[in-house]
Amino acid sequence: MKTYIAEWLILIVSILIVFSPFIYIGIKKWKWHQMVSWVQVLLAYILSIAIYYIWWIVISKIDRFIYNNHLLGKWAFDVIDFSAEAMVFSVILIWPFLVFYSTKLVKGRFTIWTFGLSLLFSLLMLAWLITGFFYIGMKIFFSTF
Repeated sequence: MKTYIAEWLILIVSILIVFSPFIYIGIKKWKWHQMVSWVQVLLAYILSIAIYYIWWIVISKIDRFIYNNHLLGKWAFDVIDFSAEAMVFSVILIWPFLVFYSTKLVKGRFTIWTFGLSLLFSLLMLAWLITGFFYIGMKIFFSTF
């Protein structure tokens, strides 16, 4: 039971950390009533990707440390492994749909034109992320074996 709680806790904390730039610009828009520009949205994406990469390195280092040094810590290894895998799928699904959130932040409301552009960009980003992760996964797989 403790592994499931730890798995979901680490996953939720990971999602909050990686998507914190978008949470910040949302607070900026709706709580402080300040304008949000496309430059801030682009910087939020860049910062989110950088945080994801750094967080992935940190999780991988902790995972390797537990695997190499603690023989009785298999449950902890499984917890971090599950959280890292779930985070990859979460990122692939959430980043494209943040286009709709960003459009709402910048424009304030949806028209048919902005909705269509948001849908197009989110589908392109989803396809790009899926092919990118698939390419990286296959590259790692074939270099390992």
